[in-house]
Amino acid sequence: MLNSKDEKAGFTLRAAVIAVALSLFLLASSSYIAIKIGALPWPIIFSVIVSGGIIKLLTRSQRLNIHEINVAQAGASIGGLIAAGIVFTVPGIIYLNQTRDLDITWPNPYLLGLLTVVAGLLGILLSVPLKYTFVDEEQLPYPAGTAGAELLKLGQTGGRQLFFILMCGAAAALFALVREIYFPAGFTLAGLTFLGIYVAILPLPIAVSGGYILGKRTGLAWFGGAVIGWLILIPLLTQRGFTREPAEGIVENLGMGIVLGAGIGFFASYIIPRIRRIFAPMLKSRGIYFRLLPLIVLLSLAGLLFIGVPFWASTIAVLGVFIMVAVAARMTGETNIDPLEQFG
Repeated sequence: MLNSKDEKAGFTLRAAVIAVALSLFLLASSSYIAIKIGALPWPIIFSVIVSGGIIKLLTRSQRLNIHEINVAQAGASIGGLIAAGIVFTVPGIIYLNQTRDLDITWPNPYLLGLLTVVAGLLGILLSVPLKYTFVDEEQLPYPAGTAGAELLKLGQTGGRQLFFILMCGAAAALFALVREIYFPAGFTLAGLTFLGIYVAILPLPIAVSGGYILGKRTGLAWFGGAVIGWLILIPLLTQRGFTREPAEGIVENLGMGIVLGAGIGFFASYIIPRIRRIFAPMLKSRGIYFRLLPLIVLLSLAGLLFIGVPFWASTIAVLGVFIMVAVAARMTGETNIDPLEQFG
């Protein structure tokens, strides 16, 4: 909502154009990042800085409209998040064809794009009403969103903090460029290989910054899982006769199983008992979101049927979006991590 009558609305043609352009850029760059490191830090910070910078250049001496920047960065961030949905699922076809000797046909890129757009719209329409439950009522921290909001405030006030953030960003960009040129594979600690421990260090500023935003609890939990899996379990498996690739496969499958089990437990213990309260704002709403929802649901179902997905599988997929949106909203709000490719 706007704070005063003097403030202008944020949804402008300029904000929409910036959002689309940055969304396409983040779609490509986020795909590369996700494939390279197996995770995708939220692109909100980048979107805020670039959107604010472009709007500042266009407005020149005029006062920045924080709502316009917010609209532009929100639309831009969608490109990165959609990239995650594609990169973490579709390449599985290549993996299955190569490792299981299957012959799964690669999906038509135009149909894949259409389904991605429809699924994205459905997810957004379901997410908007959940704001009242997870943001207004439960007041979950949403670390990346909070960081983006603080950056928006700094964009209005300026000062040393904003200058420091920009300098850190420039230094990180320069370091990443030098790393990719001179040591793209990182560094290896060869002194531990005789113990069956293979440690490769790839310095990633984007991962370090993600740890800052995640906070102590989530960051340490993520780091602890890596230590247990790669420095304890894999060496133990190699000492018992497993070669490196099967040992890594066991650890990765173990991690996937833990994520899946935790997600099912969370859904059963949290979402189901509160499902009426979680979706109540959506059912009470009479805005454009509520009116568009049935149409988007039907389009999603029709799209899946059109490309040959069986009826019951299509129905489960569409209903699964309702469940996954609620799970994602809660998990992201609390931990800033959204491993829905495993849940799906």
